[in-house]
Amino acid sequence: MVNEVYESEEVLGLIKERLGEEGCVQLQDFLQKDTLDKMVLLCKERKVKRVWRPLECLYSFFEWKDSVKEIQVFLGKVFNKSLKSVRGYYFEWRDYLLLQDKKGEEEGYVVLLDLTSGWEKEAGGYSSFLEDNVEKARIYPVINSLSIVKTTKKTKCLVKYVNHKAEKRRRLFLELKFF
Repeated sequence: MVNEVYESEEVLGLIKERLGEEGCVQLQDFLQKDTLDKMVLLCKERKVKRVWRPLECLYSFFEWKDSVKEIQVFLGKVFNKSLKSVRGYYFEWRDYLLLQDKKGEEEGYVVLLDLTSGWEKEAGGYSSFLEDNVEKARIYPVINSLSIVKTTKKTKCLVKYVNHKAEKRRRLFLELKFF
């Protein structure tokens, strides 16, 4: 279940306003604890695939087949776009996703639901969204946060190299794309 705080018309209005002005917003303590715990457990049960393209990326991902209906219903109150994909990602020490000049997003929204616990900024691994080589949004891993980024065809994304300070911790998040 989504945290009740985000269901009020006043808060939804503030979210829409911020998204319109800034192009991004991060909502913390987004899910109720039992829902968060369930999602983390489901992620750990997934079969993970490792991707390595030396001049592009190194990370692990999994397909998310479970329902995100509650999140979709909430986001339907914020914007009017259709869910196109949901994928889970793990980033650990030495992982990265470089900026690709030829790969941009579509017109819509990228939503990150962060399920990472105990992450420190010094470990890197943040998501960065750029337009025309200017950083539009930097999303640091914060457990149980939902980050919404408005995208255009010029928007590109990278994940900063995860350094040795991550130790054995892994950044875990779901990426939902709405176009």
